[in-house]
Amino acid sequence: MNPPAWRFPIIYAAMVVTTATLHICSFPPGQVSIKDGTVSGGEFTHVTMVRFRKSLTTRLSAGAEPARLEQSMVDRERSVLVVNSLHLIDCLRQWEYQKRGIFEDPFPWDPTREG
Repeated sequence: MNPPAWRFPIIYAAMVVTTATLHICSFPPGQVSIKDGTVSGGEFTHVTMVRFRKSLTTRLSAGAEPARLEQSMVDRERSVLVVNSLHLIDCLRQWEYQKRGIFEDPFPWDPTREG
């Protein structure tokens, strides 16, 4: 059995697409209440996407022997992207990737050559 003849490359990414309005909050760490976790005096900014780093597994890589907790947390860390659904296509267009070989054709989200 032959493998499928894909027209486009398959790109795997940890992504959450949401209809929620996304905001980031800038504040000095001292403004977080230890009692209830609330923030006083933060400045909120509307954004279309948020990227953060997270380990998505509790298992270490084969052969990993971290000496400290911080080392174990970054062992399998990867980027996670949270994108507002109205901005998904723009997000995909902004990705930097290199097309090679059979994948010279435009991706589905690329503008058509006619227009």
